[in-house]
Amino acid sequence: MLGLLLTSFTAYSQASYLDKNNQEHLWGKIQLNDLQEAPFQDWFTSNYDAFQPELGEEFPRTQLQDMEVTIFLGTWCGDSKLWVPRFVKLWDELGLDRKQLHFVALHNKSSVYKQGPDGEEKGLNIHRVPTFIFQQNDEEIARIVESPLNSMEADLAQISLGFPSTPRYRGANYLSQLFQEVPLDSLQQHYPTTLRKIYREVHTSSELNTYGYVLKAAGRDKEALFSFQLNARLFRHDPNVHDSLGEMYFHLKDYELAKAAYQQVLHLEAENENAQDMLTKIEDVLAKK
Repeated sequence: MLGLLLTSFTAYSQASYLDKNNQEHLWGKIQLNDLQEAPFQDWFTSNYDAFQPELGEEFPRTQLQDMEVTIFLGTWCGDSKLWVPRFVKLWDELGLDRKQLHFVALHNKSSVYKQGPDGEEKGLNIHRVPTFIFQQNDEEIARIVESPLNSMEADLAQISLGFPSTPRYRGANYLSQLFQEVPLDSLQQHYPTTLRKIYREVHTSSELNTYGYVLKAAGRDKEALFSFQLNARLFRHDPNVHDSLGEMYFHLKDYELAKAAYQQVLHLEAENENAQDMLTKIEDVLAKK
């Protein structure tokens, strides 16, 4: 699928939009020049100029000459603002062709969260930005998710040598792979086994929480719910994960389970105003049934 994506980059569908704070952002397939124009040029240029890659004469760059890189970013995202200019600077310092780089700007509105206008992200497991996907001969060979595992220079050298680092967010990546390979009902039937496997990969509650919202925005409600449920078991003392689970249950109109989730939030954080408001809202819905 990525091969099809890259071959279509001659037809740009870039648009801009204003977020809730009246800030302009790009959405869709863009060109590098778009990031070098107002209002994006300030952060792009400053981070590009400030980065001084550490490159030795023996830096392996030959294999990179045959690669295409698709970069999914958000012009609203701090990590994108930092790492995309740095990556481009490194690419330039290596003497590589900018034509090998392809950019897709994603939305940050909840209903189209981390999506492109033409579904450019579909099937590519994009749950964090920036995501750099390296392709050779129409096959993905490596990716960098959000930020390099070591340094941008080291990660790029390893990719060139054919030994890429494992991308960040191993838990979300592992769960995405499970969704592709194993039917959801089977994962649910073997829930303890799935939970143990995920436990070894996940490090923070934000990992599956963000992934759950990406799945929800993509209309994959059952998988989103499963992600939130796993997260609530893994981080049972974090009120935020129960809040997200309650939000998902409410979205699915399972009001009793939503109520239980928000009650758990208050058990952990008695002054949580959102949980209090949602419980009132749920009681009103239940009273009308």
